[in-house]
Amino acid sequence: MNPEKDITSDSEDLDQPDLSPQLKPVIYTSPEYLLVAFHIEEGTAATQEWRMNVKEDIYKQEFCEQRHYNYIGTTKDQQQTDYIIASVLKKPVIGIYKALITTKKGYNSFVFHEKELDRYKGKIHEKIELYLSEKNACSFYEVKDRKFPHHLKVIEEKYPQKRSTMKIAIMYSKKGQTKPTEMFNNTKGSKAFEEFLNIMGSRIQLDGWTRYRGNFGTEGGEKMESFFTVWQGVEVMYHVATMMDADHHRRLIGNDIAVIFFQDQGDSFHPEHVDIMGTVPQIFIVVTPHLKNRYRLGFFNRVNLKSFLPELPKHQNFNKLNIKDFILCKIYNGIIMSQSCPPMSRLFYLPREDAIADIVKNFPKESRKEAKAREKREKQEQFERMKERESGEIKELVVEGDLSLIHISEPTRLLSSS
Repeated sequence: MNPEKDITSDSEDLDQPDLSPQLKPVIYTSPEYLLVAFHIEEGTAATQEWRMNVKEDIYKQEFCEQRHYNYIGTTKDQQQTDYIIASVLKKPVIGIYKALITTKKGYNSFVFHEKELDRYKGKIHEKIELYLSEKNACSFYEVKDRKFPHHLKVIEEKYPQKRSTMKIAIMYSKKGQTKPTEMFNNTKGSKAFEEFLNIMGSRIQLDGWTRYRGNFGTEGGEKMESFFTVWQGVEVMYHVATMMDADHHRRLIGNDIAVIFFQDQGDSFHPEHVDIMGTVPQIFIVVTPHLKNRYRLGFFNRVNLKSFLPELPKHQNFNKLNIKDFILCKIYNGIIMSQSCPPMSRLFYLPREDAIADIVKNFPKESRKEAKAREKREKQEQFERMKERESGEIKELVVEGDLSLIHISEPTRLLSSS
């Protein structure tokens, strides 16, 4: 389920051609190897809507509190074993069943018509099991344990695919600087750089900061400032290089997937030098001031990332009102894309893969004897919970002192009948 959220803002003037004198390209693209290492954009697209690629986590919201079937499937090849968890709502709506597939890669929801089950034999839950096995080319078994939904919900809560936070590096480049190692030596930026920071967020004191910290620790926080914003419900912490020491450059910026370079002069940016920052940074945006209150943008990403929107418009004329939305939308969609592309995909896949494997281990396929034992155990647990609830209600009435409201006979009959 991948709804897209339209956040296009004030982009009418992006269609206006730039009539200023001949400008250098924002990004230097001559060497052939650059085209092999990076995908580079400098503005070729027509004006388009800017949409967030929002991946929702829907098991807790749409399945967990509803009656549904759960199944575990296994796929094997020569290299590895993968597990698939399928959840299907028990009640079809106008003959349509809603289903959810959970894997290490995330979630995929789909629907199917009850008529598709007609060719299978057995009870409804058995037919669905056969349907899922055929559709996914693997063998499924049903999990009836009542504790299973809780474990599946925990995976969604601990390893969500929907992003509610982002951490983004911002680096300042003086005239003549082409390498990040040179930019790290800058301890302050120009007036234009400060204006850009204030467009992207607000200055904050990290001491006592209780919202998203973007991996800023608590030690020495009272002496540090940063920039922060909440954009489209996403908390964004900026790692501003001019406000950080060498340890923070290495520990924080070196682990940021997205980096913004602010070029104070009109020189072209040289992408080949970003390799010195390591393999984690994947998405790069170059910003340079242009005319009064205007900005030009360049964008490049490592070639392992699949393409993602929005593309840079052909006639760039970003202003204070629309540059933030475009940059953050581009970065947000890029980070979402990085979750499914190597090398960053392992950071998303591996924890989910381990958690799903643990579920499979804890809920293996049951024999008839094991199923009967579990059902007996669940009935006993339900009975104990009912006794505790009734006992608690009686104790509450006694504490309140209204003995006339206590009816012992009804609970006693209920307990003895079991």
